Amino acid sequence: MIYDDLLQTVVALAEKADSREVAANEDFGLELDGKIIYDSCKATSPEGPIEINLTRDYARPPFEWLAEITLDGKPFRHFLLTSEQTVIETYGKQVLPVSEQDAKWLLAVLNSADV
Repeated sequence: MIYDDLLQTVVALAEKADSREVAANEDFGLELDGKIIYDSCKATSPEGPIEINLTRDYARPPFEWLAEITLDGKPFRHFLLTSEQTVIETYGKQVLPVSEQDAKWLLAVLNSADV
């Protein structure tokens, strides 16, 4: 399943990253006792810079995504791997399903990335 391949790839990229940032609970005003919400790393690909955010288990819910992938190239694209094992693309408040073709393209971009 493409979802599993995408999730495994972003986790592998994050684990390979020399530098990771974290987003603290205070950044979101949630009641999670000062815990870290997600880990973040940056990668590069021929398509441009990529930011990967992986939520911690205890942050789901309220977060409904396991991984957030932001491609900061042209065009800018923002994807979420949800806890329902779907891949969606967001533009502001608009949420769109991702086609199998786009999911395979995203996987190829991530496979070409380096941290």
